[in-house]
Amino acid sequence: MIFRIFGQKDTTIYEQTLRKTQNAGVDEVLEVTKFFDELTETDFEGNSRVLIQFDISTLSSSIASGDIGADSKFYLNLSSTEQTEVQAEYDLEIYQVSQSWTEGIGQFFDNPKTTDGCSWEFRNDTDKWLTGSFTLGSTGSSQINNGGGTWYTASFIGTEYSQTFNKSTNDLGAEVTNYVLDWISGSRDNHGFLVKRTDVAESGSSKFGSSKFFSNETHTIYVPTLEARWDDSSFETGSLQELTADDILIYPKNLRAEYTETSRGRIRIVGRERYPTRTFSTSSAYTTVKYLPTSSYYQLRDVETNLVMIPYDTSYTKISCDSTGNYFDFRFDTLQPERFYQFEFRVDRGTKKEFFTGYVFKVVR
Repeated sequence: MIFRIFGQKDTTIYEQTLRKTQNAGVDEVLEVTKFFDELTETDFEGNSRVLIQFDISTLSSSIASGDIGADSKFYLNLSSTEQTEVQAEYDLEIYQVSQSWTEGIGQFFDNPKTTDGCSWEFRNDTDKWLTGSFTLGSTGSSQINNGGGTWYTASFIGTEYSQTFNKSTNDLGAEVTNYVLDWISGSRDNHGFLVKRTDVAESGSSKFGSSKFFSNETHTIYVPTLEARWDDSSFETGSLQELTADDILIYPKNLRAEYTETSRGRIRIVGRERYPTRTFSTSSAYTTVKYLPTSSYYQLRDVETNLVMIPYDTSYTKISCDSTGNYFDFRFDTLQPERFYQFEFRVDRGTKKEFFTGYVFKVVR
């Protein structure tokens, strides 16, 4: 299964002298960039970094109850809104923030600037980020002005997470498993993630363009998510026969038209021959249950935007089977409410991939 939670708070912090105390907590965009003087275009003015935090209480309780697999992997997802003059290939690094911070209510274009909440220099209304005498295992760095957040070092944690971007990669989808497990276990407090360029890229006068991502405040479906992935599939066929016909149909049997945003369900999948062979029988061949191959998968699409929310995955979106037929379990609280969605299905048989469209349903508050 692939299960997602939405961000709790996020912001961009700016190193520029004019913006080092400015808050941008309710901006619709998160930005990782370098700034240069608009007139000279060569005088370096500082970097920007992204802070984002998730309430992981749902993940923690679901793992404790067994609803989420204890062997889950976790991923931070940010959807790109704009990439400007970036290199053909570059890296962004993700760290655990080591101090608490306040999101604030400011925006980049506020005039006068809003200074309540965190900024490059301050982590809340009154307290500055540490710039020395860091807590055990943590550090910080800056180029022009002190601040910029503090985070635990990769050498201290024993794990380093980053993502390489290129011409075919704009969205961030980086594994952060050990960070999340640290927070769930209580070995470190959850103060969220910090996203930044490498130290080499942040320093010096070289331009590296701007990477912008949708924030929690976006009025789109592209909100940041923290994603858990685990294999929840089971395959026991009992006395069922395998569906081996070349021309088949697949559809959900018990999918409702609406689900509340807290719903969970087991979706039954029916697979049958498109044109069953006629036989002399007292029962219809259309009602005979047969099981799909183990290499059968589902995905989920947002109807309005056509965006695939949960993609086919040969490890995490497998269709299961029990003695009564095929199914998969689904948590509808992974979806944004008041939207229409559609399940789709894929069956792999050798080199052949077959695709099937399911029915539309709505998630309501």
